[in-house]
Amino acid sequence: MDGNPNLQDRPRNLDDFRAAIDRFDAILGEWDPETRATVRYHDEARDALQREALRRLIAALNAEPAARGALRAALGDEVIYAVLRYHGLVKPSLDERIGNALAGIRPMLAEHNGDVELVRLEPPMVELRLTGACDHCPASMLTFHEAIARAVRSACPEITDVVHAKR
Repeated sequence: MDGNPNLQDRPRNLDDFRAAIDRFDAILGEWDPETRATVRYHDEARDALQREALRRLIAALNAEPAARGALRAALGDEVIYAVLRYHGLVKPSLDERIGNALAGIRPMLAEHNGDVELVRLEPPMVELRLTGACDHCPASMLTFHEAIARAVRSACPEITDVVHAKR
């Protein structure tokens, strides 16, 4: 990073922001430990300030019934959502929680040359399909109900119906 970044080259979308942060983190990784620690402390202090400011802004908007819809609409913006998630001010989306639940099950399925895929999500129902060797395994229904459905329900209490999709 040579000097100040050109304002015309500033990130515009979430991927651009992430790439810029990754580039800076790579540069930071080359610095001496004391300088890195100072930068990290600065980042933590700035993050704490921003988290509190955003928390207060959200509370103020939630206190105004007319503003609640705008706040919900703003959460549809990937950058706004990512920043609020980073600061722990909004919970992960249903898609993200289902994805994490399935990611936790995938290593076990992979040991048996299988996997699971999301077919359809219509809360309170999610439809999942076993793939690979798990698709025709005699124990597939036990795996589906005792491992996969349990993991999804645990991560997403609002999902009450976990359906096994047939091929």
